[in-house]
This record gives sequence, structure tokens and C-alpha cells, in this order.
Amino acid sequence: MFAMGYAPATNAPSKRRISPLDRKKLPHVEAHNPVNEAPAAPRFRHMDSIDGRSVIHNKLIKETTMSKLLAALIASLFASMAMAQASAPAATPDVAKAQAKADKSDAKAMNSEAKTDSKADADVNKAEAKASKKKADAHADAMKDKAKAQAKVDKADASDKAKQSAKAEKTAADANADEAKADVKADTKVSKAKAEAHSDKAKAAVKTEKTKAEGQADVDKAAAKSN
Repeated sequence: MFAMGYAPATNAPSKRRISPLDRKKLPHVEAHNPVNEAPAAPRFRHMDSIDGRSVIHNKLIKETTMSKLLAALIASLFASMAMAQASAPAATPDVAKAQAKADKSDAKAMNSEAKTDSKADADVNKAEAKASKKKADAHADAMKDKAKAQAKVDKADASDKAKQSAKAEKTAADANADEAKADVKADTKVSKAKAEAHSDKAKAAVKTEKTKAEGQADVDKAAAKSN
């Protein structure tokens, strides 16, 4: 078969040289340039998941530590409460009697204080309402006097208009002064009522605290006797 001089067919690519003209006809292929290539992917991509697990692990450690601290605080609180209860005196009949008496006195004092506060607030409200009425009446009187004076000016003849105008101005000034005086008087009464209310409330509060202190002293005294 090979005697005729034919070379055996092969799959090897042809090494025929390409002329410049043929090269222009070929599709354009960009030259290989390592600079244009994208950077290679990291070899160990599983490291991201390892870092994530590390963060979660650290977070769990922190949460566990906080939980332990909170549990310790709660345990300490319960221990303190238990010690306080253990150190408290036993509720003997005398102590219970003194406590009941103290509670009754406290309730009475607090009720009295509440009544005093209510009365003081009512007095202040009454004084403010009265002051508002006084101010409104003073303003109405001033406007009435001004209106009368202006009416005289309007009715006056040309020869008498200047004289009536001067009288109207004096009347207006007097009316304004009377109104301001009434306002000051009304405000003074309100301030006095507020001061008295504050004093009454303070006295009632002091009396209540004194009653509570006396009742507690009686309870402590009864407890000391029972020991």
C-alpha cells in the first residue's frame, strides 16, 4: 500500500505557513496577555466558612459569659433576700399588734394629708377663678370709661373737640391705671393662696412621715422585747 509513494494519513495539524494576506482573512484573535487575565480564585475557598464559624463561636462565648454573669447576679439577689428574711424578727402577737396599730395610724395620716392637699388645691383654684373675674371686670370698666370719653369727643364741636380729646386721653390713662391696679391685686391674692396651699401640704406631709416613724418605732420596740 505504501509502495505507490503515498504517506500515511495522520490527524496531526498542518504546519503550512500562513501568508500575511491569509492572516488578514482569519478572524481576529486577541493575543494572549497574562495582564488581562482575571486573578485566580483563592485556593482555599473553605477558609471563608471557617472564619464565619469563628465569629459565631466567639459570639456564643460572649453570650454564654453574659448569661453566667446574669445568673450569678440573680443568685446573689435571692441569697440576699433569704438572709434578710432569716434575720427578720419573728412575728409575735405583740409585734403583730404594734404593726396593725402602726398601719392604722399610717392610713389615717395619709387620708388626712390627701384631704389637706385637696382643700389646698381647691383654694388655689377658687382664688384663680376670682382673680380672673376681677381682671375681666376691671377691663370692662376701663373700656366703658374709654368709650364714654370717646363719645364726648365725637359729639363735641370743632371749637370744643381739642378740650374733649384731652379729657378723653386723661380718662383712658386713668382707666388703664385702674385696670392694672386691679390685675396686680388679683394676682397678689392668687400668689398668697398658692403659698398657703404649699405650706399646708408641706405640714401635712411632715405629719404623715412623723406618724409613720412613730409607728415603726413601736413595731421595732415590740420586736426587741420579743427577742
